[in-house]
Amino acid sequence: MPHAVHDWFDHMNIRNYGSTAMHLAMVAGGSVDAALGMECRLWDIAAGSLLVAEAGGVLTDLNGQSFFPVKTDSRARTPFLAAGPNLHKHLLSSWRER
Repeated sequence: MPHAVHDWFDHMNIRNYGSTAMHLAMVAGGSVDAALGMECRLWDIAAGSLLVAEAGGVLTDLNGQSFFPVKTDSRARTPFLAAGPNLHKHLLSSWRER
């Protein structure tokens, strides 16, 4: 598990509901504050990213770059981070520090 995630354990409750689409829908709906996926495919996040964006959230890769328009092989396993704008910025910053 990435070192940044271990640091987050001290400050957050971490859950896995077993579905990337569910995680992103829950971020969009406000049920969870953020979602981190490490080995997702583009089709796992495509619809959920729209939900997050329409709800005012942000979904990027772990470098802070948007997935859309598509710039990568759709078969690649791609990490992502989704959250509200302020929390996304904070989590991405702490990720980059590691």
